[in-house]
Amino acid sequence: MATNVQPEYELTLEEYLAIEEYANIKHEYVDGVVYAMAGGKGLHNITAARLIRLTGVYGRKGCEAFTSDQKVYVEAANAAYYPDVSIVCGKPRYHDAGTLLLINPQAIFEVLSSSTAKVDRGMKLQHYWLIPSLQDYLIVSPDEPYIEHYERDPVGGIWRLKEVSGIDGETLITSCDCRLSLAELYG
Repeated sequence: MATNVQPEYELTLEEYLAIEEYANIKHEYVDGVVYAMAGGKGLHNITAARLIRLTGVYGRKGCEAFTSDQKVYVEAANAAYYPDVSIVCGKPRYHDAGTLLLINPQAIFEVLSSSTAKVDRGMKLQHYWLIPSLQDYLIVSPDEPYIEHYERDPVGGIWRLKEVSGIDGETLITSCDCRLSLAELYG
């Protein structure tokens, strides 16, 4: 998100969706407040595209990867975000009658940028953890081989952080049974 300035008024979710349909730039929505997003550039976009390719969910029966054009809705926080990549294994479910607001991702990836790092590690992290289906949240550096991989323990539901760094690092994304090699991601 590009700004933390509070607007003079708040929007309902329905008003936000109606405005967003015709907007020239993307906006994220947090309980009535709308934030303009900075567009991803160069290395950020390359990293997001590589994540989709390397997770290998395209072509795998039962799993789908969504690009940053798919909004994810966190019902418990009344928030709509555009993660860089989200993955659903099983049938995608939506908040509305259409396909605007995905509510059941199992994995979400955010590629860091200087303007989003604080929000990705703060408010988004806290909100994403409220999604009952979410099992893996990965914050990915575009500049160096480094990933913060938050995993939900399937038994107790506790979130654990696994930091993966160095060109020889790798992590298993259990929700989609994907092994992510940093050598391939950053090579």
